[in-house]
Amino acid sequence: MKHSNGNHTPPSSHHHAHHDFDDPNAIAQRLDAPERDLWQKPEDVIASFQLSDDATVAEIGAGTGYFVIRLARQLTNGTVIGLDAQPQMVAYLRQRADDLGMSNVDARLVRQAEALPLTEKLDLLLCVDTYHHIADRVSLFSRYAKHLKRGGTLVVIDRAIDAPEGPPAELRLSTESVQDELSQAGFTLVADMDFLLPYQYYLAFSPIATS
Repeated sequence: MKHSNGNHTPPSSHHHAHHDFDDPNAIAQRLDAPERDLWQKPEDVIASFQLSDDATVAEIGAGTGYFVIRLARQLTNGTVIGLDAQPQMVAYLRQRADDLGMSNVDARLVRQAEALPLTEKLDLLLCVDTYHHIADRVSLFSRYAKHLKRGGTLVVIDRAIDAPEGPPAELRLSTESVQDELSQAGFTLVADMDFLLPYQYYLAFSPIATS
């Protein structure tokens, strides 16, 4: 499925290691390293979303804000919500956005067993290299489905089964497994952009309309 084309170095496996969340700056040095751009292709990914500049977007597992900050620069009249389960990451992203003067970034702590910290209806819900970490995915994403606008999209980008680096094999999920789980959660697949990224799959879903 995914193979290196020889033009760049495979992503380091420590991207998926158990991070020391007490040191967000050290995590940022890894997650926001310039070489990540070569394989993550953030400009191409964001362009594929086809968002208007007033869109409302949330990212699950936003971390240090690799995508959040880039999205906020584009959505000048919109809102970008960074959701993370680690208080240190939320604090880091809040400070980063403040330092950059980005008033359209909102970092929020999310706990799986608690009510989702969302009142907004979303144009896009993004989940990058986080889906495989989540427990009770069907239950959680069925709750997220209620926060997407009609016509809104969930995009799951995660490490491919045969990627040369990444999480241990037992943690990786096939695209078929992701589709099956999200179907149970109330989503239908609308696009498979497998061609876009060398080491990750890219699946786009819409909530199944209910009467």
